[in-house]
Parts: sequence; C-alpha cells; structure tokens
Amino acid sequence: MPSSPNHYQYLMGSLSLVVEANSSTRYMLINTPNTFHTVSPFLVQKLLTSCIAEIQNVKKLRSGDLLVQVDSKQASVISKLTHLGTFPVETSFHKTLNVSRGVLSNPDFIHVTEAEFLEELRDQNVCAARRINIRRDGRLIPTQHVVLTFQTPVLPKSIKAGYINCKLGPYIPNPLRCFKCQRYGHSQQSCRGTDPVCGKCAESGHETNVCPSDTFKCRNCSGLHAASSKSCPTWIFEKEVIAVKIKRNITFPEARQIVKDRTPTVGVFYSSTVQMQPKIRNNTSEISSMQLPVSIPLSTLPSKFFTAPTTTTSMKNNSPKKSKQPTPSTSKTDIVKSKKKLKPLENSSKKTLDAKHFLKSNTSSESDMELDSSSAYRNVTKVHPVCIALQETYLKPADIAKIKRYSLVRKDNENESGRASGGVALLVSHDTPSSVITLHTNLQAVAVRVMFSNLVTICTLYLPPSTSVDERDLNRLVDELPTPFIILGDFNGNSPLWGSKNTNLRGRQIEEFVNTHSLCLLNNGEDTYFHQRSRTFHSLDLALCTPSLAPYFNFRVGVDLRDSDHFPIFLDRVNVGSNDAQRPTRYLFHRADWTHFALRALITRDMVEGENLNEVVNLVTKTIISAADDSIPKSGLSFPKNRKPWWNKYCTDTNRDQRRAWNVFRRHPTSANQIAFQRAKSVARWARRKSERGYWIKFVSGINSSVTAKDMWDNVRRACGIYPEKRISCLRKNGQEVRNISDMGDVLAEAFASICSASNYTEPFLTHKNRTERIKLRFQTTKRISYNADLTIFELHTSLSVLKHTSPGPDEVTYSMLQHLSEHSLQNILYMFNRIWKEHVFPDCWKHAFIIPIPKPGKDPQDPLNYRPIALTSCMCKLFERIVNVRLVHILEKNEYISPFQSGFRKSRSTIDNLMSLETDIRVAFLKRNHLVSIFFDIYKAYDRTWRYGIMKNLYDLGFRGNLPIFVQNFLKQRFFRVRMGNTYSNIFCQEEGVPQGSVLSVTLFVLAINPILSVIPQTVQKNLYVDDLHISCYGRNMQLIERQLQIAINNIVEWSNKSGFTISAQKTIGIHFCKRPLHADPELLLSGVPIRFQDNYKFLGIYVSYWQQRALELQSYSQDFRRPNWVRCLKATLGL
Repeated sequence: MPSSPNHYQYLMGSLSLVVEANSSTRYMLINTPNTFHTVSPFLVQKLLTSCIAEIQNVKKLRSGDLLVQVDSKQASVISKLTHLGTFPVETSFHKTLNVSRGVLSNPDFIHVTEAEFLEELRDQNVCAARRINIRRDGRLIPTQHVVLTFQTPVLPKSIKAGYINCKLGPYIPNPLRCFKCQRYGHSQQSCRGTDPVCGKCAESGHETNVCPSDTFKCRNCSGLHAASSKSCPTWIFEKEVIAVKIKRNITFPEARQIVKDRTPTVGVFYSSTVQMQPKIRNNTSEISSMQLPVSIPLSTLPSKFFTAPTTTTSMKNNSPKKSKQPTPSTSKTDIVKSKKKLKPLENSSKKTLDAKHFLKSNTSSESDMELDSSSAYRNVTKVHPVCIALQETYLKPADIAKIKRYSLVRKDNENESGRASGGVALLVSHDTPSSVITLHTNLQAVAVRVMFSNLVTICTLYLPPSTSVDERDLNRLVDELPTPFIILGDFNGNSPLWGSKNTNLRGRQIEEFVNTHSLCLLNNGEDTYFHQRSRTFHSLDLALCTPSLAPYFNFRVGVDLRDSDHFPIFLDRVNVGSNDAQRPTRYLFHRADWTHFALRALITRDMVEGENLNEVVNLVTKTIISAADDSIPKSGLSFPKNRKPWWNKYCTDTNRDQRRAWNVFRRHPTSANQIAFQRAKSVARWARRKSERGYWIKFVSGINSSVTAKDMWDNVRRACGIYPEKRISCLRKNGQEVRNISDMGDVLAEAFASICSASNYTEPFLTHKNRTERIKLRFQTTKRISYNADLTIFELHTSLSVLKHTSPGPDEVTYSMLQHLSEHSLQNILYMFNRIWKEHVFPDCWKHAFIIPIPKPGKDPQDPLNYRPIALTSCMCKLFERIVNVRLVHILEKNEYISPFQSGFRKSRSTIDNLMSLETDIRVAFLKRNHLVSIFFDIYKAYDRTWRYGIMKNLYDLGFRGNLPIFVQNFLKQRFFRVRMGNTYSNIFCQEEGVPQGSVLSVTLFVLAINPILSVIPQTVQKNLYVDDLHISCYGRNMQLIERQLQIAINNIVEWSNKSGFTISAQKTIGIHFCKRPLHADPELLLSGVPIRFQDNYKFLGIYVSYWQQRALELQSYSQDFRRPNWVRCLKATLGL
C-alpha cells in the first residue's frame, strides 16, 4: 500500500517514480490472499458496486487479482479499501498502465539536464526524464532524444517546453530477453528453465561470460551471431511486436498475431513445385539461396514496372505468394527518382507495398531510418514499387535501416574523417522473388536480380561529382551485370544527349561509356535536379538499359521535389494490353474481295433521285456498308493474343502443330513421338525466324529521311508486339473521381463542348457578336460564276487518287470503299453531290462526328481539359469537302486574298519560309549591330473558338456568292459530336462555335478567319504567320523606337482580337531580345495590361532560337530529337541483326 492515499511509489528500471492520482483515468489492482478464482463474478460485481460508485472496467488477471479501471476520484477511494465485503484485500496502483512514456527530440534541448526537465515540466505531469546516450570510442555521447515519463495512461501529443511547442513520439523499448534461457518475453526472475543457456554458443550448462567456444550461435534463430544481436530475426520480430502494441494500444497477443499475419513466407518458384512440394518458412531478414530460372523469353516481360525511395539491411529471395494487403486494380507507373528525408526507425508505422513497379531516388538522412509518411511515401504506396533504388543514403555500416515488406541490400561509404558520405541502396518487395548479385567493384553500386515474368537485373549507381571515375571500373561493372539490366543512378554529368545545355568531362565520359556498351539512354531531356543557390535546373540522373528493354519503358520526371533537390523519375512500363480489353471492330482490307464488293455496292440512279436528300445519303451509305459486310472480314472486339506484326498464318499453323505434337508426346512418351515433337518445334522456330527476317527487310527498306523518330519508335514497339493503349484510367470532376466508362465519356464530351461554347467569349465581344449577327448575309445570286459550276467526274477522280487510309466516321464508310466503287456507282455519287451542291442542303448525318480523346503529354490525365479531341467525320463528306476546298483555295490564291506572310497549308509553302525569314532578320541585325526584338504570340484555343459568322463575313466581303459560300455556311451550322472510348459512346453534344475538327475545309476556313490580323500590323514591323503561330519583330539601334513600334502593333492585334473573338494568351506569349551585346536591358511591352515575359530561348515551329546565337540551339534541338541511336540498338537486339 502507498504511504499516502494519493501516491504510489515504485521502481521502473533505475528510476524511482511517483504516480499521482490526478489524471482522469487510473488502473488499480485488488488482490486477496485466496484470489478471486473461486469467487462468483456476480458477487464480486455487487461488492465492487457497493464500495465504488462508478467503475469503467473490471478484468481478472491470470494471477487472480482484479484490474479495475476507474477515474482519479474513485482511485482515491479504492486505495483506502481494506475489505471487500468479508474478503480482506490489498489495493495498489498498476505499475505500468498508469504512466506513459514518450520521446522528445529537439536539438535546442541538447544541453538541458534531466533534473531541469523534471523541474520545469512537472506541471505537465512529467514525473521522470532520461536522456538517450550513444557510446562511441568507449565514451557516452548525449543525443537530442529525451525519454519523458508522464503520470497519465495516455501519452499527450505535444508539450510546451519553455517557448517551444514540442511534438512527442511513442517510446518503444527493446524486447525483454531472459539472461538465463536467452528466450524473449520474460525476465530471469520469472524463468522456468532449470539450466542456464549460453548467449554466445547456445549450449546449456554454463554462463555466457565463461563460454569456452569461439563460434557464435543464436539460441532463438540458430544464426551465426550471439543471442543479444540486434540483427537477429527474432529480435527484429519482437521489436516490431512491441512497436505495434504501443502504437495501436493493444495487448501483446493481438500485436503478435498482427505481425505474424503480415510477415511474408519464403518458398520456391512455382515451376519447381511440379517436381516437389517446397518447404515454407517465415523469414524476414535472412538471405536465401533461391536459384532463379535463366531461360525465360523477353516477350513475357510484365506489363508494369517502377522505382521509388527505400532502404533496409538485407536482401532475400521471395516466393510470389499473394499479399494479404489490398492491391489496386490498375497501376501504370514504372521508375522514379526523388530525394527524400527519412525518419528514425522507432517511429515506424508504414503500409504494405505490392510488387508492381520500380522506384529510383536520391536520399539524405540520419542513421537509423525508414521512409517518411509524407507525400513522397504516399506516392510510393500509390504506385506500389517492386524495387526501390537510392543514392546518397549517408549511412554507416553500424546504422540500421528498414522498411516493412521490403528487403534491402546496400553499400555504405565513409570519407577520410569517418563520416558517412554517399552510399547506395536497393530494396525489393517481399512479394517478388529476387537474389543479390555480388559486385567486385570500387564504385558505389549494388545490384539485384528480380523475377517478374523473366529475370531483370536492377543496379543503382552513384558517381560523386568531386571524385574522378576510372573508365575501367565502369566497364567491369557492366561485365558483372547479367543481361538484361537497368542502371539507375546519379551520374553528375552534363551532356546535351540527356538534356543538359553544356558538356563537361564527366558527361563525355558517360557518352563514351554508353556508346562502348551499346546501351540505351531512357532520359527524354527533362531536367532532374534543381540547384537552389543558382536557381537553375540540370539533368544529372540517368536511366540506362540494354537494348532489349528499351521499348518497354517510357521516361518521365515528376513535378514535385518532395523536400529534395532531385525530382522523382518514373519509368512507365509500356502497356502491352490485356486480352479482356475490347476495341471497336474494323474492316480487314488486306483480306477484302474487292470484285465482289464492287458488284454488291452498286449505286443506281433511282437511289440518288429521291426527293429527300437525307434519305438518299442514308440509302447510299447503307448500300456501301452492306456490300462491305459481305465482302470484307471484320476484326473481333478483343485484341489478338499475339499482336506482333510479323506473325502470320504460317506461324499460327506451325505453332499449332508443335502444341499438337507435344500433347501426343506428353501422353505417349515414346522415342518416335519425341522425334516428331522436336521436328515440329524446329519447323515452328524456323517459321517464326523467317517471318521476322522478312518483316525486318521490309521495314529497313522503308527507312528514309522523311521518317520521324516517333514513327521509328512506333515501328520498333510493333516489332516487339507493343501497341499503344488509349484507355483512360479515371477522370476527376468537381473533386470527385469518375471511373465508369460511360460517365467518363460524358465528362470529356461536356468539357469539349464547354471549350466551344459562346459563353467563353468576353462581354464586349458578345455584345459586338450579337449586334453584328443581326445582319443576315445573303449569298444568293443569279450570276454564273465559275466556282459555282457543277462538280465534275475529273474532280472526283482527282480527289479519290490522293486519299490515304484514315479511320471512318459514324457512317463507317472508308476511303478504300469509295476508291473501289465501280465507275457507274461513282457517276451516281457525283450526281448526289451535285444535288447537295445546287439544292443547298447539307445531310444531317454528315454533321455528326466521333471524338477520340488523346491525353496531352506532360499534363494531368485526370483533368478532362488536358485531352486533345481527335474528330472522325464522314469520309464521304470529306471527299465532297476536298473538291470544294480545291475550288476555294484556287480562288483565294488567284485573287491574292490570303496574305503573303501566311505560310500555313499553302502550296509550295512550309514552316521553312517563316524560319528563314526570322533567321534573315537575326543575321541582318547582328551584321548591323542592331537590336532585334521578336514577339511570339499564342492564341488560346484558336480552332475551337473561331467565330463562325466572322468566317462567313470574310467570305462575303471578298465577294463570294452562290453555291460555294452557301455550302460552307451549311457546313458550319449545327455540328454535333459524341466521345468514343473503346466501344462505349457518350451522349450527343453540340459544338456551338469553332471550326469542325478533322474536316478538310476547316484549315482553309481558319486561315480565312485569322488572315485579317496581318493587316493591322504596321509596315515598319516584320510579321509572319503559320496558321495560328504569329510572330512579329522589329530591329534598329534605338530601343525606344523599337518598343514604340512593337507596342503599337501589339495594341492593334489585341484590338483586332477583341472584335474577332480570338484570345491572345498573355502567359504564353514570349519575347526574345536578340543582340550580340552581353549586357542589355529587355524592352518593356504590355499585352492587355500584362507585361510580356522575355526569355533567353523559345521553340518556334519546332526549332529552338536563342537570344544570341540561334544555331547552337537548333543543333541542340536536333540532337535531342535524334539523340543516341536507341532504336537501332533495339532493333539489333530484337530482330537479331
């Protein structure tokens, strides 16, 4: 019993503590000499109720004592009890439940003594304080961590220490180990063992301090270490149990069960279970000796990869056992790079990660660490990495690092003074089979071999910027890595090949290293590093791989630094697609019977002479589609299992024969059947190689100077059987995620319709628009004008001859069908076209379009406005438009209605004209030592917000009358669209303004709408226009005169745009001051009251121009577009050259 009714003194370790009953809740022990095992629970409840007014909870312990939970006032009453009814009892405060211990970590209190803590924090229920010390070189060094004991059962979240508000973390003690039997969970005083067990050799009969053995053996796990080692799996397990118990405030059995449930089991590969049943055992830290298969084809690579920050102290092989943690249904990311700060191991409470990806990151941290539960860690849990790579870990060999559900291999580095410097680590999920690769290198590098559908080697590498790297070390590293491999690292080298603006010695060394070993550089030129002092961006982090892996990854850089100076890097696995996905059916024209089609698709004169033109067009369309269904096979809804372009019917037949021979040999394993199977296997292999070789010859013969890098990579990926998937994972609307495919279509369609809405115009323009549109434009005329004459069969044949294969519109009629119609049918279609031309009727079915949403690169894919609408309109209508467009362009060019400064979509004109004009101005200004100021304008949503009435008004002012302008007027009226996603379609939406996307006439009409903008620019200002890319410039010696001339031009452009419906984006309009002088002030120009931003370089019509020497950046642009022959190396590895 305590000496005072409100106090209880007890010993905890070496601390003498006093617990005061001043908290809201207390735990009391009531014991009797005969225990309460034989007493009726009903009687005990009645006796307690009669003595104590309010009891929160009562529990009987194994010792027979009662544990009573009451408030502080009732605790005072219980402490005075001597009898409970007729039973003599003794009461006491529970020794551990009435106090809580937390850790205060703050460097400001490093010199504060324990006594001062106890004195100053007594009013906040602190009853004991103990500083954590570490032993180095035989002496104790105090740390900033202080363990505080509170007289409350619940640990407060924070305390007020002086003027500082300090957060508290839970204190997690080390596991309790018996010094007699060396087991965990009890002390030496309560041990039931008879003979002592040595903690060094695990033999019984002698103490640890007199052990004669020189070898170590653990009593708990049989490992080659002492029982007291903190690297023992049992010690780690018990430590985790204590952490779970304290953090979740549960009992030891409950915590132990939770840790057991989430501890992975280690087994063998599935393929080995055919021969024997593997033994399954739990192991969370030992390195297993699992042998991985080595003959799995590259084509079976998984559809997902990734890379993210992590660390641990051991690496192990893991069987692909299904995790008990929930796994997301979709995930697209593959590899990342970021710099992350890490927290102490004691505060660990992380979620499970599933094996789906890789992550690469740079990290700086203290010694014992794990991932911070901040936004970076949430990013890791979102993408669920398989492997996590780190550079600059700053760990020492004695430091412990760990993350749950991951095993880690690392290489630490110390400088001459003994401080941690650099270091690398690589972490693999417990759910993925893996093995460590021993590297004999002086470089800071570690590697593991990870098993997905095939073996891939992952290596993380750090090259310090201040240390010279021997090229022989890099070569030896590559020689030691099994192929295929990926190297992720902080190389600290600059080169234009990966996006740097200059080249240093390290960069040239890496270039030579990549070329020597024919490696593929996955970087896309984006910056990966932010230098805070100079506020500049650099590209220092690289991702290299063998050519066979290059087609399977896309490289991207995250936008959030996440408290680091390195951006996260993601290598997204190219989606191979799944067999359960559906696609729209399409006609297989390579298997079409065109003779039969021409006979069935017979368009007669009776069909096209109907009174209602809408019914006539529908009848002609129905006839063509009916003939196509009978003559042209269609593809299925699902994707084929093998989508490689070289796979043909002969490959299918030989592959089927091989499977048939295998089934016969499997049922009847005779020598004859084995020979037959081997022969069928050889024939199938020969057929595949022959088909691949033929495809390669055809592919190489089609390579010329006009093939772009994108087309090359598309062909490479097709050769690997990889086709782009355009499915959208989810969208976000009003803060809510939309995942239903039909709802997503409506959300996208609504977003596209909102862009074209007239409500987007400014109020002044809406007033001008409403007033102007009251004037009706009358295009009727009785004059005979050449461009209004009937369409001819020559014009129809000419338009058909230049058509290329494109996707059909809603009517499903394609150009190939129209090109294979008979002459008689074409004559009748021409008759139908002339009726539409002369009767001034536009068919309703031609006003509808399908929209295919394509995500814009580098934009948030969950935002519906970040998708580019690709419109599919009727091919028959586009054929008609092409004939009309030829006549319209001829009249515009003949009468010089289009400004000579407009180069967009004009015959014998291209972007080269505008680029050469700009280059000439720059060279002349440099030659005369003048200033040249150029302004590059950006028109916001130009196509979608073009004023339709303004187009017709321009045609009217140019004197167009009759059939041609009336057809254009009907063409622009009441346009509708639906968004198509796979085989799902959205509701029908209206395109209120703008020129129709995907139509032949749209480009010419837009050029006609924007053409007057050049007439408002003064003659003293040079101007160039390529469709909607407007550029003006002015040069001279007097900067004030240049500013005045440009400001007048800018004001005129803004005034014109306000009357025409266009919006000039002030944020995207850029200016460049070209001058050879090293120091000069940029001009001050305003666009709608907003200062125009001037910068050093700008990408104009695909070419970078610089303020002092445009040639350098032109070459840089080309070097980035055609950087490193990755596709050549990839084809060499893929197609066997």
